[in-house]
Amino acid sequence: MEERLIIWIKDQRTLKLAVSMKDICSKAKEVVAEIYPQDKELFQASNGWFDKFIDRNNLSRRTPTHIIQQIRDNALQEIKDYLKEIHKKKNTG
Repeated sequence: MEERLIIWIKDQRTLKLAVSMKDICSKAKEVVAEIYPQDKELFQASNGWFDKFIDRNNLSRRTPTHIIQQIRDNALQEIKDYLKEIHKKKNTG
């Protein structure tokens, strides 16, 4: 079950989708219901289970950086161009 869950988490992260604790626990319950339909009520996906699952599988609890916080590849050149424009306006004004 955990192997399938890890694959799902990695797929979500590859697609740049946020994966919350709630998402992971819901997916875990879904996977358990598929694999062990007779025992699906026994698995609770508690906070304790979640913490141990994250630790066992060396997963990060971090939130991905928002796109707005990421520096674009051409950001340095854009900054240089902007500063040149300011310098020109200052010297001509």
